[in-house]
Amino acid sequence: MDMGHPEEKDVATAGGWQKAINEVIKAVVVVRTSICRSFDTDTAGVRIGTGFVVDKQRGIILTSRDLVIPGPAVAEVMFTNQEETTVQPIYGDPVHNFGFFRYNPESIKFLEYEEIPLVPEAACVGLDIKVIGNDSGEKVSILSGTLACLNREAPKYKNDGYNDFNTFYMQAATGTHYGSSGSPVIDRQGRAVAMHVGGLVSGAPAFFLPLERVVRALEFLQGNGDYYVDKWEAVKMTRGTLQVTFVYKGFDEILQLGLADAVTGIGMLVVDSVVPGSLAENHLKTGDVLVMANCQVITQFLELETLLDDNVDQMVQDLHSITPARFLEVSGAGIHPLSYQQARNFHFPCEHVYVSEPGYVLHRAGVPRHAIIEMFAGEVVSKLEDLISILYKLPRVAQVSVPPSCMLDDVHSQKFSGTGVIIYHSSSMGLVAADRNTVAISASDVMLSFAAYPVEIPGEVVFLHPAYNYALVAYKPSALGTVAASMVRAAQLLPSRFSGVLTDEHGRVQALWGRFSSTLRCSNTSKAPHFVGGIPVYAISQVLDKIKSGASGSSRLINGIIMSMPHVRILEAEFRHIKLSRARTYGLSEDWIQALFKKDPVSRQILIVGRCLERSSAQNLLVGDLVLAVNKEPVTCFQEIENVCQEMDNDDNDGKLSMTVFRRGLEIDLLVGTDLRDGNGTTRVINWCGCVVQHSYPAVRSLGFHPSGGAGVYVTRCCPGSPADRYGLVPLQWIVKVGGWRTLCLDGFINATKRLQHEEFVLVKTVDLYGNSQYITLKQDLRYWPTWEVRFDPETAIWRRTVIKAIDDSDNP
Repeated sequence: MDMGHPEEKDVATAGGWQKAINEVIKAVVVVRTSICRSFDTDTAGVRIGTGFVVDKQRGIILTSRDLVIPGPAVAEVMFTNQEETTVQPIYGDPVHNFGFFRYNPESIKFLEYEEIPLVPEAACVGLDIKVIGNDSGEKVSILSGTLACLNREAPKYKNDGYNDFNTFYMQAATGTHYGSSGSPVIDRQGRAVAMHVGGLVSGAPAFFLPLERVVRALEFLQGNGDYYVDKWEAVKMTRGTLQVTFVYKGFDEILQLGLADAVTGIGMLVVDSVVPGSLAENHLKTGDVLVMANCQVITQFLELETLLDDNVDQMVQDLHSITPARFLEVSGAGIHPLSYQQARNFHFPCEHVYVSEPGYVLHRAGVPRHAIIEMFAGEVVSKLEDLISILYKLPRVAQVSVPPSCMLDDVHSQKFSGTGVIIYHSSSMGLVAADRNTVAISASDVMLSFAAYPVEIPGEVVFLHPAYNYALVAYKPSALGTVAASMVRAAQLLPSRFSGVLTDEHGRVQALWGRFSSTLRCSNTSKAPHFVGGIPVYAISQVLDKIKSGASGSSRLINGIIMSMPHVRILEAEFRHIKLSRARTYGLSEDWIQALFKKDPVSRQILIVGRCLERSSAQNLLVGDLVLAVNKEPVTCFQEIENVCQEMDNDDNDGKLSMTVFRRGLEIDLLVGTDLRDGNGTTRVINWCGCVVQHSYPAVRSLGFHPSGGAGVYVTRCCPGSPADRYGLVPLQWIVKVGGWRTLCLDGFINATKRLQHEEFVLVKTVDLYGNSQYITLKQDLRYWPTWEVRFDPETAIWRRTVIKAIDDSDNP
C-alpha cells in the first residue's frame, strides 16, 4: 500500500487548526439511538455516539454502524447549539462500520454550519489529526494524534456480535473512549480523512475506518434521491459477497503457504473462513491464496470489494439478501433469519432461524440468546416461515403469557428458584409454602419439583402474605400421577413462637427457613442484597386453617374450583425489641417493668415502634413508642399482637385495637386502626413508553414516604431502549403529573396518557423516595411502545393484557 506523504505540512499553522476546528465543531452532532428490541447483534438499550454532516442540503449525517441499527430503533441528534432533531436511517453497511442518517435541514433554524468533506486520499502515515466528538459522553471533545498505520487488521469487537472484516483500518494513539464512535478524524484543513469507530479499553490506540467505501455509498445516495422530502424512500445499495472472510498476509507467510511465484507488492489476501451453504463453500478453503478474480489481479481488500459490488447480478450473492430486515416477536422472544454477521461467528448457513432475544417462553424452556431453532413442537424448522406456520397450529393456553416487561414490585429478575414446604395435600388440592424471594410476585409461572418422587408439575400462586415473607402455591395432586401422589405428604406444622428452628426431633416443622430481600435494589455490590432467616410456622398455619375451614374472603379460581381465600388483618407498623433494662432508662414506671417482666421472664424485652407504613390505618402510632398493652393485656412479642389481630374478625370493633403506649414520658391509650388485606399482591400494572407503573406496594410504603395528597403512580421498571429509558426516567419514584394533568391514581394516569399524540413531547413531573421532585421531557412512541394494561382476574385466574393506545402503521411501514 502506498504510505503517502503529509500534505501541505509547511503551510500549516496553529491558527489553521483553530479555523478548521471552529468550522468542524458546528457540523458534529451527538447521536442518541434507542434500540427498542434486541435484533441481530444488538441488544435493547440506549447508545450515545457521534456523527457529522456530510451533505447539509440533503440532510445526510455519517456515523458508525452501531448507531445506525438495522433493527427496530429510533434516533435523534443534537447539534452544538443544543438544537435537536429526529433522524431516520437511510443506509447501514452490512459489513463495514458506517451508516447514514437523514434529517430535515429546515429543522435546524439557529445554527450556521457547513458539511465536512470526505478526502480518503489525504490519509497518510505521519499526518497530524484531531478527533472531534463526544468522548466518554462529554459533548465536544477534541483529541490529537498522528496517523501511525494505514493497513491495520480490522479489530475484533466480540465473538458473538458485530465485527468488521475484509478491510484495512487505520491506527493512531489518541486515547479516545466510548462516545467517540462516529467522530470525524480531520486534518488541518478541516477535511475528514477517516472516521473513528473503536479503540482499546485500556490504552491509547484508536482505530479509524478508511473512507473509500463511505465515499462510494454517499455518492450513491446523492445520485439516487432529491433533496430532503418527508417520505424519502430507503435506498438499496448494490453490495456483493462470496460469504468469505479474507486476511492480509505478507509475502513471507504467502511463500510458506506454497505460492512460489509472487506478484509485485508486499502481501496478498488469504481465505480465513467460508460460511457454510455459501456459493464459495465448495470452491474456496481456508488457506487458499487469492491471486486473480475475474481475470483481474487482486491484492487489496478494496479491489476485491469493488469487483464483488460490480458483479452482483453475474457471479456473486447480493449481500443485502442475507441481511435480516424483519423479525418475529412472540411472548417477548425476538426471532429472525440468521444474518451474515452471525453466520460468520457461529459457522452456520444464513437464513437459519436465530434467537436474538429468548423472551418469556424460550427463556423458560432454557433456550438462550444466540440459539438456532432447528426443531419446534416436533417439526423441522429451516426458515422463519416454517416456525410461523407451526406457531399458528399450536393450541392457545388458558393463561395469558405475561410480557417480560411486566416485572412488578421492583422484581430484578425473570427467574428465581428455591425450596418450599408442602403444608397441605388432599385429593383435590395441594399447597406449598415458599419464601417471597423464590415466589416474588403473583404474575409468575411456577414449576414444582418434588423430593419424594422425581416429577415436575405446574403450580399456581394463590396467596402472597401482605406482611410476612411467604407465599402459597397451589398444585393439582392428580397431576402427580398415582405413584407420586401416594408418596407425597404434607409436613406437620408445630406451633412455635421462635423463628430459626426448622424441625423438632420428630420432624414437625417449626419454621420455614427462607430468604429475605434486604433492600429494594442493592447499590453496594459488596453487600449481599438478601439474608436468610426463619419464618415462624404460626404465620403460615393461621392462614392455612382459614383456607381449610373455608373462612370468608375473596373468591378465586384454584385448580378449576372457585374457592374462598382469606383476608388477613394486619397492623401496618414495624416493631423491634429492646431490653426492659433500657426501657427503664426512658422513664418507664416500675409497675410496667414488673408487669412486662412477669409476662416474659426469659427474654425480658419490650416492643418499640420502628415505623408505620405510609397511608396505613396505624399512622397515629409514632416512631419510638413503647408498646405496653393491647386491649389492656401486656404484650412483649410480635405473635401476641398478631393473635389479637386475627381474633378481631369475630368482634364488633371497627377494625381498631386499643393500645397503651409509652410516649415521651407519658402513658397514652390509643385506638389504632388495622388493615384488611387479601393475598393477591399487585394485580394491575400499566406500561407507558416502556415505563412500568403500578400502585405502591408494601415494601415501598414501609419506607414512610409518599407524594403529598396520595398522588402519583409508582415506577417499578423502565424497559431498555424505551422512551422512558432514553429520556432519563428511572425506577423507584412516582410520576405525579403527565403534561398538565395530575396522576392521582392508575385510572387518572391512563386518562392523562390517552390525551397524548404519537411522538408528542410531554413534560413529566416525578418525585423520588426522598421527596425530591424533577421534571423531564419525554417523547411518546406508540409504534414500538404502545400503552397497555395487564390486570389479574381472580374469578378466572387469568392475567389479561389490554392495549389502551397504539399506532397501526401496517400500511406505512
